[in-house]
Amino acid sequence: MTTNRQYRLSFTAASRHPKRLVLALFASILCSSQLPTLAVDEFGWPEFRLKNGETYCAGKAFAVRWYKGRTLLVMPLHLLSPEAGCSHYVRPEDITRELETLKILDLQRQSTLATAGKYLMKTGATAGQNTGDLSADLMAFELPTSSRLTPFSLFYGQAPVGTKVTVLSKFEDSSSQPTRYTGIISSSKPTGLVVNMDSPVTALSSSGSPVVNAKNELVGMMVGKRDDERKVIMAIPSSSMIRRMYAEIGQ
Repeated sequence: MTTNRQYRLSFTAASRHPKRLVLALFASILCSSQLPTLAVDEFGWPEFRLKNGETYCAGKAFAVRWYKGRTLLVMPLHLLSPEAGCSHYVRPEDITRELETLKILDLQRQSTLATAGKYLMKTGATAGQNTGDLSADLMAFELPTSSRLTPFSLFYGQAPVGTKVTVLSKFEDSSSQPTRYTGIISSSKPTGLVVNMDSPVTALSSSGSPVVNAKNELVGMMVGKRDDERKVIMAIPSSSMIRRMYAEIGQ
């Protein structure tokens, strides 16, 4: 990566030649726009406490900017199922009744970034229930203003085949930095994205990991993998997330 010092040296040399200066400025802007700028607190570990006494941590969760200044907390529905360690499938219509608290822990699991507010969805089905439409595997909660999660801007469109993306995840270690896995979208349909990864997504419990483009816009949410090597992953497209949330939540 080009350092600020290298930029300064380039600008000093180019300042004697106006055309070179313009080219240097353009190159520095282009270079910086190709890498997402990440905040440490853009996603976290959901900790579920059910009213029957079950407590467990599974998957990932993050915040998105919504209409009229609202912020929503989103994650896969299957985190409340045996697919993620829950004793049973919690139906969407029963989440408010069965869920006592939902906290989002930081990447080191040392502090709480957010506590979920009101549950907002009415329907859904997990990816493991194989409905053929990944977009049903979605939960959304109101997020109070006290949240320390940095919300993503949603990509309002269907990310096309060939889009280079980064899957943000994290496995358990002492670092507070997210792990970045790069890949390229090989199939893009409203029912789901397929992403061919450059290297395996080795971070376990990655369901709910944000999938972002070069502008750090959310283009999808990881909900599963297609192969045992974890080099091909499946994600809900942002366009389908928006469509479902708008239909059930509104503005």
